[in-house]
Amino acid sequence: MEKFNIVKRGYDPEEVDNYIFLLNEEIKKHKKNAEAVTNAMVHAEMAARNIITEAEEKAAAIEGDAYQQLMSLERKIKHIRMKLDAFQSQYNQMIHRYVISMNNDDFSNLYASLDKINKSIHAKRSESDHSIIEMNYESSANDR
Repeated sequence: MEKFNIVKRGYDPEEVDNYIFLLNEEIKKHKKNAEAVTNAMVHAEMAARNIITEAEEKAAAIEGDAYQQLMSLERKIKHIRMKLDAFQSQYNQMIHRYVISMNNDDFSNLYASLDKINKSIHAKRSESDHSIIEMNYESSANDR
């Protein structure tokens, strides 16, 4: 607190005027600082609103793109599922025809054919073995 010199009839008017002038200067500085702070807060608030608006717009765009990709994937899955169903149906029909066409008589005929081939192989092998024995006998007789 400022102390003033006492003169006739109160304080020295010049000192009081100087002090009031200094107080007014301090008030002006504080008002300027307050205005600067207020302006900074207003600008910060506007910048924050702009950032939030841009973020919301980007989020909406990303969400829209993700939704479109999801819809595309769902369509592809549905298409693949239809193809798989068609394949399964064709596969089942093919197996059914195969099972119907391969009855016991067919298997009996196949076994009979295999037995015939096996006997033929044994018969040829047996003839071949006799021929080899005869050739060996003739060869050893000639050597004598």
